[in-house]
Amino acid sequence: AAAAEAAAAEAEAATKKAAEDDLRDRRMLERIQADGEQFASDKDNDTARAREKMMQSLRARREQRQRVLDDKRQAAEAAADAATAAANAAAADAEGTEAAAPLPQEEDFGLELVDNDALVDMQVSVLKDEASVPDWMNAARALREESMSQSTRLDDLQSSRRLKVQDRIGKRLKERDADRAMRRAEEEARRKEEAAKEAAAKQAAAEADADAAPDSTFDPLGEPMDVAGGGRRAGLLEPLPPIDFSEAAKNINRAHQEEKQKLDLVMKMEQARHKQQLRDKLQRSRRRREAQRAKALRLQQENAANGETMGGDGKARLKPKPKPKSEPKPKPKPEPEPKPLTLTLIPPKPSTERRPSRSCRLDSRGRRAGSSAAPGSAAAPSSSVSVSARALGLAGLGLGFGLA
Repeated sequence: AAAAEAAAAEAEAATKKAAEDDLRDRRMLERIQADGEQFASDKDNDTARAREKMMQSLRARREQRQRVLDDKRQAAEAAADAATAAANAAAADAEGTEAAAPLPQEEDFGLELVDNDALVDMQVSVLKDEASVPDWMNAARALREESMSQSTRLDDLQSSRRLKVQDRIGKRLKERDADRAMRRAEEEARRKEEAAKEAAAKQAAAEADADAAPDSTFDPLGEPMDVAGGGRRAGLLEPLPPIDFSEAAKNINRAHQEEKQKLDLVMKMEQARHKQQLRDKLQRSRRRREAQRAKALRLQQENAANGETMGGDGKARLKPKPKPKSEPKPKPKPEPEPKPLTLTLIPPKPSTERRPSRSCRLDSRGRRAGSSAAPGSAAAPSSSVSVSARALGLAGLGLGFGLA
């Protein structure tokens, strides 16, 4: 009975969850169908494919959920049937207690057995309890009926939804057919109206031409008229021969074909030139790579011949060429510092002429020391002038030697 109640509770919970999931999936399916109806004219294959894939996944999930629910229901029903059979068997055993076989002895099982009469009375009291047995049986029956009603409601709801969708699609199709018929009728009426207008225009043009044509009975040249031929002179106002447009069309087509052939030829030549350029570029790159490879191989061979070792990266290393030793440049001699100019005064030679009594020392200006008069003063004697001139000459000579 406990197992049956547990199975019934589990089945009831599964039924509630399945109902909620079905409701959610049904709403999603309705939304997808509404989108599909709204965009019925959509030609996007990816969108339609995605919508169909989602609907298939929803259907598969609902079928899986239905299978799980059916399994739980079957398990609950089996548990209920087993509990019912066990209860019936226990009741039958309780009723036929007197005719039951004697219990085995204690030594058969090695266990201490309880009183058989008390055990039977307890089983009978449990199985004959009217409050316990009908509860789980009624619960199982109610669960079975609820599941059947739930599935029936789902089927009815799906059928009603399907009918509504079909009705909506039928209405849309009818509206589309009516719109097409209306547009077709409008197009036909417009064509008829245009044809009538063209016919009226042609008739008006013919009447205008007839009004503008000269009178057939009037002959300005005074020649006899051909009344039998409609009153028109032979050779005058004859219909022009029909124009043959086939030759012009042939010429146009021929010109188009020639132009197309020229364009094709130019395109082929351009493609060939482009391919040749690519081929030349590939050849140049191949030659450059081969030259680089040959150069690297030659360098490796030279290094091997010279006893060079390979570097850490596997590439040949060339010996650096020794730089030629250049002779040391002579250091420039420092220029001698210019010596300061010195003015050397050479004393005059002793002369035979009479010296003045006073001293004849000269200052830097060529004047005698102690004289307060100017050099050009009239009071100076002639001897002082000659001494000053000699002193200046000697000073210039000394300056010249010093500069040299």
